[in-house]
Formats: sequence, structure tokens, C-alpha cells
Amino acid sequence: VDLAVGQQWSYATRKGEEASQLVILRIDDHPKIGKVIHVGISGARLRLVAGQPPAAWTIGHMPFPEAVVRKSVTKLERARSELVFDEFEKSYAGWKIEADAGKKQFWTMQVAKAIDGLETMIRKNRK
Repeated sequence: VDLAVGQQWSYATRKGEEASQLVILRIDDHPKIGKVIHVGISGARLRLVAGQPPAAWTIGHMPFPEAVVRKSVTKLERARSELVFDEFEKSYAGWKIEADAGKKQFWTMQVAKAIDGLETMIRKNRK
């Protein structure tokens, strides 16, 4: 199956996030990086404070190399998702500036591991 903007996928999730979905928001064929798939994640559950229960979270923008997305997705759920990721355009604009400047700005591990990494980064920045 070709990856396309608007698709909503099930993916290999973290434990407890089995209902989480990945939506392809944009595909860039970047001259320095190659094909980058920009996704939004619905239904993530992030533990932002140690010792507290995880909270429902929508992740508005995570860029990945195409091969990583292909390894992560498990089933195409909808060809055209109705999920909305309001913060995507602003986040993407910042990403594009960094990428065009030659700074690699994408996750290289599978989506579930990248969400682990994002969760850890948010927790560290809250201290």
C-alpha cells in the first residue's frame, strides 16, 4: 500500500495505547533528507509527571523517514481521516526551517519508541 496524506493507520503501539491511531499529515521529498512522513498521533497516553497516571494526549506532529513509518503501521483504517491536528501547520513550519538549514529533524526509531522518547523529553522539560 502506498502511503498517502490523509490516511489513518493502526500501528504497533505501546501497551495501553492499542486504540491509538496514526494519521499521515504531509509527505516531503526533502533534497537533503529524503522522503519524510509527517504524522499526527491520536490516542496516545503520556505520563507527564512521575507517579501520576498517564493522560490522553494528541501528538500534532512527528516526522519520520518513510521506512520507519512502514515498519510501524499495521493496518490502514481509513483512506481519509477525519481527525484534526490543529498545531501541525505551525510545528511543520518550524521543522521545515530547521530541515532546510541542514539540521536532521526526525525520529529514527519506530513510532511507539519515539512516543517513549517524546514523553521523556516533555517530563525533563517540566522540571
